[in-house]
Amino acid sequence: MTKPFGLVVPNYEEIGIKGPYLGDLVWEKLKDNPDFEYIPVKYIRFKDTSGKVITTKSVRNKNIYVIHPYYVQHDTHTEIACWIADELKRSGAKTVNLFDLYNRSFRQDKRKERESLNAKWIADKYSLAGIDRVFTFDPHSDQVQLAFKKCPLEELHLSQELADYFVKNYDTSNCTVCSPDFGAYGRAERTANLLGLPLVVLRKVRLTSDKSEIEIIGNIEKDVINRDVIIRDDVCGTAGTLIEAANALKEKGARKIYALISHIDLCKGNDEEMQKAKQRIIENNIKVIATNTTAPTFSEEEKKYFDIVDISPLIAEIISVHSKGESISRFFEDRLHKNKKLEIKL
Repeated sequence: MTKPFGLVVPNYEEIGIKGPYLGDLVWEKLKDNPDFEYIPVKYIRFKDTSGKVITTKSVRNKNIYVIHPYYVQHDTHTEIACWIADELKRSGAKTVNLFDLYNRSFRQDKRKERESLNAKWIADKYSLAGIDRVFTFDPHSDQVQLAFKKCPLEELHLSQELADYFVKNYDTSNCTVCSPDFGAYGRAERTANLLGLPLVVLRKVRLTSDKSEIEIIGNIEKDVINRDVIIRDDVCGTAGTLIEAANALKEKGARKIYALISHIDLCKGNDEEMQKAKQRIIENNIKVIATNTTAPTFSEEEKKYFDIVDISPLIAEIISVHSKGESISRFFEDRLHKNKKLEIKL
């Protein structure tokens, strides 16, 4: 009997990147579902830098879910998504749903002066390739979904998963949540609400043309001095913002510094710069808790400073519910860990 749904997992063994991949972890949660079939897709790269994908099983009349985190450099990552979708549709797939968990171009969602609008460009490419719907987690700006018209973008959020993990594995009794800037305020406020913790916000004040300082907005005496602080942000790249925030908080008397990060994209995959970023975080004694939407690797020593939250159970549950035609909004309801909601005046 033909199974109506398929889980596509790109395989990169041909270019030396071995699994298991995030898609394999998702499959472990879905493999007992009689309606789903595992469909590996091989990525092959040629010496002239071109490439292709090969689907190894029939997908005719199937509704497909593609799990596509970063394993290769950005331009290739986007091209592979399009190649997979095009091949699936040409092979008779009914629908193609792409889990593009994090995409570096999504933050280029508005023009400043004469700039390219990369988010719109990718949205158009995905639609042209035959992708019916895109799922992504914690994009830098909510307005990115406006770029996706023909293939809708579903914005899923990770504050609940990170908050649940933090409560289970860390002591919150003496913690404060911190937004490293006003751009991260909404995400930090949501996390503070979920944890029932106070919130402070950092603001960079320009003193002169070449000098600035970090101002802390909130009750420093009550919520920073002698307290552990959880910095909440979407992406950690060079770790510059994170370290600047940590130093400002420590100068005001904060104790331990944690960082709850949606996407740990250290220096965008540049191996040498990635090691430098890791070292800066370690030297500043910051504990980073992040999800596995990207695929960095850590030594045993580095794992003391980097705690990775596996979101494959969340992805599998979303796929399972979505495949039944049910609403996925229930995954993002606030489930407060304390009775009191956050109240803050800025």
